[in-house]
Amino acid sequence: MQAGNLEDDLKLKEIEQITRKYWEDIDIKKYIKNKYENNETMAFVEGPPTLNGKPHIGHIRGRIIKDIWYRFNVLQNYDVIFRGGWDTQGLPVELQAEKELGLKGSKIENLKKIGEETLIQYCKDLVLNNYETWKESDRLLGLSLDHDKAYWTFKDEYIEREWKYLEKAWKNGILEELESVVPYCPSCQTSLSHAELAQGYENVEDPSLYYKVKLVDEDVYLVLWTTMPFTVVTDMLTGVKPESVYSYVKVEEETWIVANERLDELMNIFHIENFEILKEVKGESLDGMKYIHPLSEKYIPELHKLSKHDVVHTIVAEDFVDLTTGTGLVHISPANGEIDFDIGKKRNLPLFNPINDQACFDESSGNFKGLFVRDANELVYDLLKNENSLVKLGRLKHEYPLCWRSGHRLLWVARRAYFYRVDKLDDKAVEAAKSVEYYFEQPQNRFIEIIKEKRPWCISRERVWGTPLPIWKCISCSHKIGLFSRKDIIENAINLPDGENFELHKPWMDRILIKCPKCNDKCKRELFVLDTWHNSGAAPYASLSDDEYDKLIPATFLTEGIDQTRGWAYTLLIENVIMKNSDISPYRAFLFQGHILDEKGNKMSKRLGNIVEGYKTLEENSVDVLRFYLMRKATPIDSLNFSFEEMKSRPYQVISTLYNLHKYLKQNGDYDNFNKDIHSLTWSIDNKLLSSPDYWILSKLQNLIKESTNSYKNMNFNIVTSSIDNFIIESFSQIYLPMVRNEIWNDDESQLNRRLSIYSIISHILYTLDILLHPISPFITEYLYHSIFGNEPILGHTWPSITDNLINNDLEDEFSSLQIIISQSNSARMKGKLKRRWPLKSALVYSQNTRLSNLSTHKELLQTFCNIREIEYINDIDNLPITLSIFPNYEILGKKLKADINEFRRVIKEQDALVLFKHFIQNESYTFTINDNSYKVMKNEIKFEFNPKDDYVLSSKSGIVVILPKERDSDLFIKGYIRDLARRIQSERKDTGLDPSTILTNTLIYGVDDTTKTLLIPNLTELKYLIRTKDVQVVDNLDLGSNWKDIDIDGTKLKISIINS
Repeated sequence: MQAGNLEDDLKLKEIEQITRKYWEDIDIKKYIKNKYENNETMAFVEGPPTLNGKPHIGHIRGRIIKDIWYRFNVLQNYDVIFRGGWDTQGLPVELQAEKELGLKGSKIENLKKIGEETLIQYCKDLVLNNYETWKESDRLLGLSLDHDKAYWTFKDEYIEREWKYLEKAWKNGILEELESVVPYCPSCQTSLSHAELAQGYENVEDPSLYYKVKLVDEDVYLVLWTTMPFTVVTDMLTGVKPESVYSYVKVEEETWIVANERLDELMNIFHIENFEILKEVKGESLDGMKYIHPLSEKYIPELHKLSKHDVVHTIVAEDFVDLTTGTGLVHISPANGEIDFDIGKKRNLPLFNPINDQACFDESSGNFKGLFVRDANELVYDLLKNENSLVKLGRLKHEYPLCWRSGHRLLWVARRAYFYRVDKLDDKAVEAAKSVEYYFEQPQNRFIEIIKEKRPWCISRERVWGTPLPIWKCISCSHKIGLFSRKDIIENAINLPDGENFELHKPWMDRILIKCPKCNDKCKRELFVLDTWHNSGAAPYASLSDDEYDKLIPATFLTEGIDQTRGWAYTLLIENVIMKNSDISPYRAFLFQGHILDEKGNKMSKRLGNIVEGYKTLEENSVDVLRFYLMRKATPIDSLNFSFEEMKSRPYQVISTLYNLHKYLKQNGDYDNFNKDIHSLTWSIDNKLLSSPDYWILSKLQNLIKESTNSYKNMNFNIVTSSIDNFIIESFSQIYLPMVRNEIWNDDESQLNRRLSIYSIISHILYTLDILLHPISPFITEYLYHSIFGNEPILGHTWPSITDNLINNDLEDEFSSLQIIISQSNSARMKGKLKRRWPLKSALVYSQNTRLSNLSTHKELLQTFCNIREIEYINDIDNLPITLSIFPNYEILGKKLKADINEFRRVIKEQDALVLFKHFIQNESYTFTINDNSYKVMKNEIKFEFNPKDDYVLSSKSGIVVILPKERDSDLFIKGYIRDLARRIQSERKDTGLDPSTILTNTLIYGVDDTTKTLLIPNLTELKYLIRTKDVQVVDNLDLGSNWKDIDIDGTKLKISIINS
């Protein structure tokens, strides 16, 4: 990479292109691999993006974090395995394919129209097309992922290795077929896992239905409540709490049973004022009573047949019953509730499940046949009303889960499915989770609590595009056989319609018949595919060879979004525990990331139209600035509100300042023939050329290295960026360089080595900053590094080490005090309207808690920086031209003094402020006697304000007071001004190649303000002498000169024209 041109204005997009081409030309990934392949290895497994669409800004944030981790560890000289991965199967892709194919409604009918082969091929084309955008986005981003060795979850070789997890689970009794109630999406027409269930909740409004059912043997009614009226169709039991009290309540001519502690609220809801409690009983005494379903006989004949069963439509006493809502009696539908299902199973209840794949009622539901279950609510109301069983119908707002892909409201339906019995893993998964580094406590606790739930994981889906479940079931004896490799399938197959190289997908797998080992009849494949989270969760094993898996897993580091506590992070862990049959996590560390919200804090969505597109953002904006902004704005775990305007402000300023600092070194260093290899920092130290500002900035640099290194390791990238930001802008640019600027401008040959030593420090700092910032902003740092420091890529270097003997915390404390004094001097000048370029004769500095004697060695520096001839440190407040005012903290003292507070106000006004101030210098408290009561008032409960006497101005902060005289000294000012002006003109003479002994014809100065002009013109003779010119003119018209050069005098921009004819 050729040295960049630092003469031009900053053009970040051009710098990106130049740097990107350089990396491509040298094949940076191959270069790094060759350099570090024999070093200690660090492994990363990519959390694969789903290729159902294009990247958005949230994806970009995650990929930046991954790239930062990679670059930082390469700079630690590790051999980092950093391969890509692509999530290509499952619901997200299949639904997008259906959308683009214009398919709606029944999954079965859709597949009849186009065939499974067409859908499969479209899914493949879809992910391959989207991959191109992702790949280009990664290139623009500077992401170092190895795309050549990336894994693809739909490839046969990946699927076959994924089956090994199933094989382990099958052999160990972890994988089971169960009929159970699962979350079900009517739109996607498939079951979901509980991990997926937690990924989308929304506040919805549902019916609040109260209805009554009559007991068989008594003229008494049970009052029930539900927010899902359609489940009345599948009602089988009523639950009561065994130890709770239930009341028989007379309401008009009827007797109702409700929970005693719900009675008053229910009567209020029903607007019933007159009621009578006839008797009270324990819930357990109601157990076994049968009731009449109000709709079954007329409208649901199949359910009515089941009611003849001893247990169907009986009251059951169960501890799960909740008495905080409803009536205290719970209607139980085993086909539509997890707990309900378990209760029915425990009591050997026949299952009535008249709901088909489209979530519509089937023929067995009688009058409800063909209705989508939620659409059946209206019919339930009407029929209950017809049967005089409707008590109250209202509406209720509550949180309800939605499908994480379609956004459709989920149902709970009894389905046949395959599960990982996570509950059979004992505490292995919990112990594995506890062994991981999570960096932040909140997601760690959340994740471990999720693992502790040990809920069976439904891994099967009733879809097409996914890893086929490799289990066959005999059509005669129902025996199941698991075949977990192509070889096993071929060896056991009755037929291979597509040959031995059949694709490991539907429908090719479905056509293969297996011989039953028990009865010799045919076995057909169970038509399920695997949960897409299982597919991606298999990556640690499926994406690697056996040798790589043994060597690289547990992976060093993984990172994904905070929602992955129930997604990828969860499935990875469970699958690896199954694979190893032990408490071994597949990752040593997992960083959970917060989400990106829009500028107003709203979640980004297509509906709101506020999604920030990833590719477009990378194409149109500085990638370095974007990366810096996203890392500085918040900790990785926190959500952040994204703002383009905010991104282009401070982050751009930091990058721009870093560029200009390199430019500053190049221009000034070249002027003095600075050679970084000769004039090194070691050379400067050995020749004792450094001053206190140099040692201060070097100490700050060592602490920056220390803090940045620790923060990179702990994933506190916001601390890295803010620390580098503060160092570049405040410490380096605004404090150090102004402190040494006059020395740089001093052209005296005897001071050349001093100038070279300053360049050595600037060079050392910039070299270090280029490396420290490189993981976050790689393009600009690579470009700047090559502009000054060398031809090898930054990633070929080693991370900066800390030089302990350069750390001087005492010196840093002293300079912190100096900075306060400088800041307060400037504040005082503003109050007195004293411009900084006006020299002042004197200043007084007082501190009540800083040892000013420690600052004496920096007095000359402070005077120069503050533009004050003499600064006097005052230790005795009596010698200051000030008065003091007392401001008690009445918010605190009011609670302490209570009734005596008004008297205290009078007493404090009479107090001698100076005496009280001096007391608090020596003591932490002062005892006041108010109305014969003693009160100890603490130092932090009293504030003192310093007020300047006439002819002075002051400013104070952190206990340091700076006092300036209001009087301006014109003579001091113009002498300093002429001196600075002469130095800059002489510098321009030298730049134009004029001999220093040449006497110029004329020098024109433009841009001098009126006040300064009035003082300057009487002193032009002195200026003519200093710059060796026959004449000097202060002009207001640029046409009088030519070849104007810009100069800066203490922050004021002037122009000069040198005439030599």
